[in-house]
Amino acid sequence: MATQSNPYADFHRQCLEASQSWGEQLGAGLRWLDDVRSEGRSLFAGLELPTRKTEAWRYTPIAPIVQGDILRLRTTESADAPQGITGDFYTLTFHNGQLTASDIDDSALEAIPFSSADAAGQALIKEYLGKTFDAARHPFAALNAGTLQDGALIRVKKDSKALKPLQIVHTADVSGDPASSYNRVIVVVEAGSKLELLETYVDTKERKVFQNTVTEVFLAANSTMTHYALNCEGANQIHTGCVFVEQQGGSQYEQHAFATGGALKRRDINVKLLGQLASCKLNGVYLAGGREHVDFHTTIEHVAPHCVSEETYKGIINGKGKAVFNGRVHIHRDAQQSSAAMNNNNLLLTNTAEVNTKPELEIYADDVKCAHGATVGQLDDMALFYFRSRGITRSDAHRMLSRAFVESVMAEMEIETAHAYVLELAERFYNEGAQEATA
Repeated sequence: MATQSNPYADFHRQCLEASQSWGEQLGAGLRWLDDVRSEGRSLFAGLELPTRKTEAWRYTPIAPIVQGDILRLRTTESADAPQGITGDFYTLTFHNGQLTASDIDDSALEAIPFSSADAAGQALIKEYLGKTFDAARHPFAALNAGTLQDGALIRVKKDSKALKPLQIVHTADVSGDPASSYNRVIVVVEAGSKLELLETYVDTKERKVFQNTVTEVFLAANSTMTHYALNCEGANQIHTGCVFVEQQGGSQYEQHAFATGGALKRRDINVKLLGQLASCKLNGVYLAGGREHVDFHTTIEHVAPHCVSEETYKGIINGKGKAVFNGRVHIHRDAQQSSAAMNNNNLLLTNTAEVNTKPELEIYADDVKCAHGATVGQLDDMALFYFRSRGITRSDAHRMLSRAFVESVMAEMEIETAHAYVLELAERFYNEGAQEATA
C-alpha cells in the first residue's frame, strides 16, 4: 500500500533544498554569510513546521504557505515596482529581498548593507546578527536565517539624532510567478540617541508574494526609538515577520503597527526590558475582510525592575475575515515595581467574521501593577439608529462608527504622511464594509 505524503514535511524538505541552492546563487558580496545560513538551515532542519496542535499557531494554519508554490527567488528589478510612503525621509529599499537603493547622507546615521560590508562592517553585523531571539521558538525566523538573501545594519551614533526619519521599503515585482524573499534589518541605537524608523511593506497588486523578514533592534541606555511597522500588502500576499527588541536602562521604544489582511499575515513582536527604567509602548490596528487572515503575537519581557509597558491593539474584521491577537506580558522574579497594561478591542462587522483573542499575564514578582483586557463586539444598533434619525445614511453611519473605533490609536502616529497613508487604506476598508453591510 502506498503511503500518503505529508505536505508539511514535504514543504519543510523543499525549504531546506531551496535554501541550499539559493545560497549558491547569491553574489560574491554575500558569501561571507554562508556560515550564518548554514547554521540557520541546521536549526530549521531540527524544527517542525507549526500545525493546529502548536499552541502559538492554533488559530493560524500555514496552509497558504505550504500550498502556495512560493519557493522561488526573483532577482530582477521591475520598472513599475510600487513605492513606499512619500515624505521627507531617508530611504532604503529592499526589492525582491535584495537591497537596491539607499540615499542616507547623515553624519549621525550609518547604514551598512550586508552585500557591500567591508571586514569591519561584517564583524559589526555578526556581533548583532541573530542575538535577540531563540530560533528554536520561531521557526520562520530560523527559515529566514537559513535563506538570508540580504540585509542592512542601521546604526545611530552615540548622543545624536538622525536629521530625518528613515524609511525601509519592502517591495517586489508586480508581475510574474509566485516568489518569496528573506531579508534582515538590524537597528543599533547607541546611548543617548534617537531614531524614527518606518518599515513599509507595500502591495504588489494581484501577484502572490511571500515575505519572510526579521528586524532586530538594540537600544542602548537612555536611547529612544519610534518604529512604524506598516504592513500594507494585498489580499493575495503572505507575510511572516518578526521584530525582536532589546532595551537597556532608561531606553524608550514605541511601535505603531498597522496591518491590512492577506492570505496569511503573521506578526511577532518581542520586547525585552533588560535595564531599569526602560519603557515600551505598542500600538496596533489591524483590518481584515473577505477571506483575509491577520495574526499579531506580542511578548513583553519585564526582566529588570522599575520598567513600564503599555499595549493597545484594535481590530476590525469584515466579511469572512479572521484575526488573531495573542498578547503576553511576563514579569520576571526580579522585576519588582513593574507597571504593565494591555488592551485588545475588536469589532466584528458581519456574522461570519471571526477573532480569537488571548491576553496573558505571567507574574513572578509581588510588587507590580498589571492589568489586561479584551473585548469583542459589533456596531451598536442604538448608535446606528441615532445617526439614521438625523438623516445620515446607514452606510455613512457604518463608516463613521468604524473610523471612530480605531482612529484614537492611529492618531498617535506623529509622522503626518504615515498617518495619511494608513488613513487612506483604512477608508477603503470602511467603504467596503459599509457596502457589504447595506447590500
